[in-house]
Amino acid sequence: MKLAARDRYPYVTPNSIKGNEMYKTGDLVVVEGYTNIFSSLINIGQKLFGRTKNHKVFHVGMIYHSGYYLHALYGKGVIFSKINENVSVWRLKTPLSPKEVREFKAFKEEYLGTRYETNIWEFLSSLLDWTGSQEADTERFFCSELVAEFFIRSGRLGADLPSNEYTPQNIVNSGLWERPSNDS
Repeated sequence: MKLAARDRYPYVTPNSIKGNEMYKTGDLVVVEGYTNIFSSLINIGQKLFGRTKNHKVFHVGMIYHSGYYLHALYGKGVIFSKINENVSVWRLKTPLSPKEVREFKAFKEEYLGTRYETNIWEFLSSLLDWTGSQEADTERFFCSELVAEFFIRSGRLGADLPSNEYTPQNIVNSGLWERPSNDS
């Protein structure tokens, strides 16, 4: 079930891209630190099972156009949010082609309003590498699952893992984006 348009709201002007630089569709929005109960669980799981080293990335989203990004947020689902200083914007190393930008627009139209994934087993599966029979389910999304789904479809992320197996840290470690030099 999709959320009503009224539930799309501004959430989070970044400290990592300044001046004349423009955001590009496909750039990655990264939030580090605790944001909700799932963030706390991710931190515990990453420490217990070694999925994360030296980072605390808890939320990711994708720039759609300058000033806004698409992401899945607990309690809201897949929404657009306005960018602010609470986030870092990581550059996509190879910008999206015009065809991929059109595909992103279609992806956004298809999934905007989709509910957030609250199934604890899906969550644990991504943390514990319980792959096997796991298949991506696009009825609900975690933030990293949304990003992975688009980039798997575009062929930029390997399909060796289904989108629901990606954590935010897997996304930033994928090598598709580069961390801003002025972002610590």
